[in-house]
Parts: sequence; structure tokens; C-alpha cells
Amino acid sequence: GGGSNSVAALIIMAMPSNVIRIRSWREAMHERYGRAEFLAAGRIYDAAIEDGASPTYDDELLRARILLKHDENAAVAALIKRPAKGRTSAQRAQWTLLLGIGYARMRDFERADHYFDLARPLFTKAAEKSQLAYHLARRYLLEGRLDDASSAAEEMSRDRSQAAKISYQMLRSFITSHEERYRESAQHLINAINLIGKSREKFPEEWFHAVQNLALFARELSFEEAAVLARQEVDQDIEWPEDFQGFRFQALKAIGWCCALRGDVLGCFRY
Repeated sequence: GGGSNSVAALIIMAMPSNVIRIRSWREAMHERYGRAEFLAAGRIYDAAIEDGASPTYDDELLRARILLKHDENAAVAALIKRPAKGRTSAQRAQWTLLLGIGYARMRDFERADHYFDLARPLFTKAAEKSQLAYHLARRYLLEGRLDDASSAAEEMSRDRSQAAKISYQMLRSFITSHEERYRESAQHLINAINLIGKSREKFPEEWFHAVQNLALFARELSFEEAAVLARQEVDQDIEWPEDFQGFRFQALKAIGWCCALRGDVLGCFRY
């Protein structure tokens, strides 16, 4: 619905049964986004719009969320251009939250707090409150307010979902790293990776971040568990999308140094 009929706005896929089905650009965009292929997802949206597609408001919110991954200024501009007045409560909640995140990353904390305050009463479920608490904590970290970040992180404990537990461990790693408690920060990354387990396809972005950062800690710390797990995870047969190629490079380089520091010359050159 609302899509263009042009070839550029349609994705053609060969199915295992040799049946060809045509997927909408919207479905393709969501699939790429779910695999943390944010740049590719954004290109699909932009190509569809150029071909005359009519995006829904949820499509526009997802495009803004994609922009936030690499260009908060463009994300904020897109959101301001399409205000949420008259939209559903869920859409208003996401609009205000995304603006709060965008302004926080722009270091405009006064405006960020304004939109986070607007979002607060719109988030009523445990998972929604946990999401808001996570982004508030990240906003406090950007301003160096570590105690406030820790308080916001603890609010996430009410959500016992796997996603919330992983986000909490990642957040605690960020906080303890700011406090220069690096071994503890690495331990939180180990906890996050263990929580993800074999569910990497469900939490790709968290996994990419955790593995890269753990590899960096393993290089700097005398922490054998971190070094072993980082190498084990880097060796997984998983394709890192273009958004995370820089992360993969840093992880491989760090594991190479880990090998070198342990006298593993062949491993060093391999990585």
C-alpha cells in the first residue's frame, strides 16, 4: 500500500521453491534495518521516494531512526519537518523520543530534556519505560552526569526481557568505562555477549558493538576471559554490514595485538 509501481521501488527475490515473489520496498527496508544494515535500509527508502512512493508516518519515523545512526542533524531536521500532531499516541511517543535522542547527540541538552519530558507520559509499558530510561542514561553520559546515568540505568531493571537485560549490560559497560573501571566495563560486555548467545540475528547491532569494544579491552587489559571470548566471537562466520566494517577492522586489529602480546606470531599476522 502506498508504494510505487516502478522497478526501483520493488524488490524481486527468488524463493527456495523457485517461485518469484515481489516484495514491497517497505518490507525490504524493515528487513535490512533488522539486520543492522542501516545505510542499505536508508537507500531503499530514498529510492522508493524518488520513484513516487507514498510513505506512511511510521515509514518516516523509521527513516529518522536510520538517520540517527549516522547523522543526528539530518534526523532532527526530518522530524521537525513532519511533526506528530494528530498522530497516534505511539507515533507521538516515538517522534518525541527520537527528537530527544537527536538533540542529546547534538549536545543541545535543554531541548533534549524538553522532548524526553514530553515522551515520558506517553510511555506506559515496562518495555517502553525501559527504552526511555536507556536513552536518558545515554544522554546523561554525553554530559558527563554519571550518577544520573546510573540512576536511569537502574530503572531498566523493571523490564525482565532479554532485550532489556542486554541493553542494561551494554549501558553499564558505557558507564563504568566513563568511570575508568575498565575491567568491570569489559565484564559487562562479556555478560551482554553471553545474554545474546546464539540470538545474534535478533540483536546484531548490540553484538557488533559488544564484540568490537571487548576486543579493544582485551588488547589493553590483562583479562584472559575477555581475550578468549573476543577472539571466539570475531571468528564467528558472520557478515558484518557496511555500517560496521570499521568496527570489524578495529576488532581484528585488536585481536592481532592480543596474539602478539601473548607471543602468538602466526595468530598476530593472521588477524
